[in-house]
Amino acid sequence: MKARKKPVIIDFCIWTGQNHREMYNFLGGDPDEYMTSSSAHFYILHSKGEGGLVIRTSEGDMFATIGDHIIKEPFDKERMYYPCKAEIFYKTYDVLLDKNYYNNNFVSDKYCWNCLLSEEENASASQKFYSAKQ
Repeated sequence: MKARKKPVIIDFCIWTGQNHREMYNFLGGDPDEYMTSSSAHFYILHSKGEGGLVIRTSEGDMFATIGDHIIKEPFDKERMYYPCKAEIFYKTYDVLLDKNYYNNNFVSDKYCWNCLLSEEENASASQKFYSAKQ
């Protein structure tokens, strides 16, 4: 027997180690409140390594290194999050690029070289991005 994974659109954010406010907001923080080093979904622990971001998941705490993609679980009603290594992410997902997001938010070129592609160009953007990182 064989099966195909159902298509699902997920929200994700790339941990750059510099995008603290973006990650705080993504992980459920209120954009209008003072940013803290922990919440219900994460905490910062620099002794764990570069970046120091620890994501609280239903399976336990998971360390996110710089360059990891933090995914918002689409099926969990509690909106849990988990880190995913870039090489796994780009083998699993095709990125749907949102020009408005990238026009209104600072994203390092290191992680977003293909931000402003047309829909046609975006069809293979994930594979191109993954290949460029190797």
